[in-house]
Amino acid sequence: ILRSLKQAMNPDAFPSYNEILSGLCSSTRLIIDDVGAGTAGTDFAYKVLEEIIVERYAGNLLTAITTNCDYLKLPERVVDRFQDRVKARVIFNSAKSFRQLDEKERKLLVRKDEEMLLHSKEGEKGGKR
Repeated sequence: ILRSLKQAMNPDAFPSYNEILSGLCSSTRLIIDDVGAGTAGTDFAYKVLEEIIVERYAGNLLTAITTNCDYLKLPERVVDRFQDRVKARVIFNSAKSFRQLDEKERKLLVRKDEEMLLHSKEGEKGGKR
């Protein structure tokens, strides 16, 4: 997101900064992964995130963000929107990062995911009779 917005600051850029930002603020669903990761935790990044979240909140649009950071370090207006008990849910995942698992743990986790996917597909077939 940030790279696209920074490139779109060029006056000749297509799409323009405002077109990209407008799309992010108005799309039906938006998932932003790894908020605050690496160099993305800059003032510019947080101002953009805040603008997107505030607009989407006002429009009652589905928005999900993931972060490994303390979410209370996010901009106050973003945290406030996600703490609204009527419109929002904050879910804490205390599981280890998949990248930090050893090979045996990864294989076990992948096998469980495959089994869950298989069972959900079987359930879908059963419901379509």
